[in-house]
Amino acid sequence: MEKLLSHYTATGFVVNKKRDKLLFIFHKKLQLWLPPGGHVDAGELPHEAVLREVFEETGVRAQIIDPVGILDLLDGASEVQIPTPYAVFHERIPAHGDVVAHMHYDFLYHMQAIEETVVHAEHEVTEAQWFDQQQIQKLNTTKGSKAICEKLLKVG
Repeated sequence: MEKLLSHYTATGFVVNKKRDKLLFIFHKKLQLWLPPGGHVDAGELPHEAVLREVFEETGVRAQIIDPVGILDLLDGASEVQIPTPYAVFHERIPAHGDVVAHMHYDFLYHMQAIEETVVHAEHEVTEAQWFDQQQIQKLNTTKGSKAICEKLLKVG
């Protein structure tokens, strides 16, 4: 991949309580359906960013499903374990509007909704909605998003 300015981002693949649907937003600038997420702010950890971004964009409160689980051997004072991402992608983001092409180091988290009522943030996204596997495969989204959704909805 070409060398471009890089940003750290966090994305939430949020399943509903029945684990048969995933939450997507319509990204205004990219004109794509994507799982909710965004940039990691200064001083913020990726798992904190994904919890914040999912709520800001959709109004949905969710929890991270940690594929590894928390280790009990750390003292909590000098070292703590943070939730493990489901995957980490290195993504090329094309130029759009006044934003130049750049790279994202995207921490992808498997999450489950605590509250499922969607109230999307109009200043950030055009729409937020729950989709089942069949609907996701028809969405204008990325190949990576479709592949992860297929795995998560099969596994539940």
